[in-house]
Amino acid sequence: MAGSISVTTVPPPWLKGPLGWEVFRFGFPLALGMALQWLRAGRCDVVLCGGTDAISEFVLSGFHSLRAQSKGPCQPFDRARSGLNLGEGAAFLVLESEEHASRRGQRIRAYLSGYGLSCDANHMTGPDRQGRGAARAMSAALADAGLGAEAVDFVSAHGGAIPAQAMSSAGQFTHPLVVRAKLEIAAACHAHGKVPSHCVVTELTDSEALRAAATRAAQELGYTRMWSIHPGQIRPILDAFAPQEREIERASAIIETAALADWAPIRHDNQLHDRASYRYYWQVIERAHQTGRPLPDTIQSYFLH
Repeated sequence: MAGSISVTTVPPPWLKGPLGWEVFRFGFPLALGMALQWLRAGRCDVVLCGGTDAISEFVLSGFHSLRAQSKGPCQPFDRARSGLNLGEGAAFLVLESEEHASRRGQRIRAYLSGYGLSCDANHMTGPDRQGRGAARAMSAALADAGLGAEAVDFVSAHGGAIPAQAMSSAGQFTHPLVVRAKLEIAAACHAHGKVPSHCVVTELTDSEALRAAATRAAQELGYTRMWSIHPGQIRPILDAFAPQEREIERASAIIETAALADWAPIRHDNQLHDRASYRYYWQVIERAHQTGRPLPDTIQSYFLH
């Protein structure tokens, strides 16, 4: 079985044998491959195999917040496409060995001759631009079936709502749909007292790309946290989200002067500061402390108790 939402994980009493689950948008093909392996291995004679994808409020809200839904018809391979079209459905097939079907006198409608699977680990959501992972999977399926490419009459392809470069560490800050979604997420978090956390960057070893993405997320889009997926990403993220030395010096001077004035309005570098700006500069000092940046002794004393 395959699907995005399962109603129950308990099979009906008349369904015996192994039970498998594959979850994600390509779960149904994976379920077909698993069923084929079971039949070949003799684990069972008949397999009920299918997939389901239901629209939920969570899924609908998620794609709506990303502004990824199109108001027009489905056109995944059109250069002028404006997003995706959400739908739901379900389909199930009964797969059985040829010998078992013949014994039952059933008319065989189609053969599942082979399948192939690849995992190129190119990107969390974006496929290899040269199509090498897809080519390996198709080549493996043809080899498993003992067929040549000339035997293929139909290819079912997948077209994303946004181009692959919009999901890269640099492209996600330039594509208008992605940038708009990031801004709305950050604004909603701040409005409701939540911490806006930026998504991961999948370039595991490119510290400069990660640092650039984290810096833009913090300084341009208002994010105050960023997820990491590799230990080597932690330090560049901390460096990007930490205040700069000049900012720390300015914040420390303003807070020190304000404390001496019993938090009354002050003038610093010929600019007026009051409690509104004190709150901002105190957050700067807190971020400096949390990221291990050096602070003046008079400011560091606030964190000793």
